[in-house]
Amino acid sequence: MLRQQQHQLLALLSELGDEQFSKGSLCRDFDVHHVLAHLVAQLSTPPLKRGLSIARHRRNRPQAQLALAKEVGLASSDQLLKRYASLISNTEKLPEKLVIPRLTDTVIHTVDVCRPLSIALPPMEFDFAPLLDFLASDTALLEFVAAPLPNVTFVATDANWRAGRGPQVSGKSLDLAMAITARPNATRGLSGPGVESVAQWARVHGH
Repeated sequence: MLRQQQHQLLALLSELGDEQFSKGSLCRDFDVHHVLAHLVAQLSTPPLKRGLSIARHRRNRPQAQLALAKEVGLASSDQLLKRYASLISNTEKLPEKLVIPRLTDTVIHTVDVCRPLSIALPPMEFDFAPLLDFLASDTALLEFVAAPLPNVTFVATDANWRAGRGPQVSGKSLDLAMAITARPNATRGLSGPGVESVAQWARVHGH
């Protein structure tokens, strides 16, 4: 599941030209090139270096991630593609606790790239409930989710999943994931009385 999504993203990125790599993504502060750099950094940065970057940025994880992506992003897009291909081809079994976070990162950044470039999303044929459970958990706070979620009840219309308390916000799982990670147009595809609360929250805490 994870490997399939990573290889689909690699195939998609491999078709892009220099101009597309320089386009802004849905991830604030990242163009498409630096989305790729971030993915490489996430898979290759030693834990000690990651921890030092977080400490250097006063526990501001998004800023630490941005700094690491900028450093890795000094390489060309072609070099990064080769590194990403090598990293995701590693057959070493991944610890179970890392599978869902890495799958979440891959899925979110796939959308970050595809939507601004008007590229069709690759198939995502898996149960989104574990990803949404992760995004709604304290574990995801600050690294994937910028701030405590607004007081709403998120309800997936295409999966058996709901979380939170308050006015309801309904939508497809992928749209809920993009909303929870506070992307631009966070309420795209969503409906319900809590939508405006989510929109306001995302404007303040957008990644």
